[in-house]
Amino acid sequence: MIKIYILTLTYYISFNDADDGECYAGEGRRIVSVHKDRTTADATASEFSQVFARAENESCIYPIQPYNNMLKEKFGFTVHDIDNGYNFKLVVETLDVEA
Repeated sequence: MIKIYILTLTYYISFNDADDGECYAGEGRRIVSVHKDRTTADATASEFSQVFARAENESCIYPIQPYNNMLKEKFGFTVHDIDNGYNFKLVVETLDVEA
């Protein structure tokens, strides 16, 4: 049995209600990378947590702004690619896998 470490992006999802405006619709998750080493996963989460927070505040979608561009280069997507997502957080999850 080996351990792998999954770097997961968690976020809230909203929708626009005709009567109430923007409303909470639940939580979303996206696996962004998988690591054999916990240290590498933790370092990536630490490095990019602030990037996600800053990218969320970039309101201009095109041209891609600096923090969203960093996410695009590292993970292949921006926060604007996740429809109605907000409050982005990176978490490291451990999974035991049989070899």
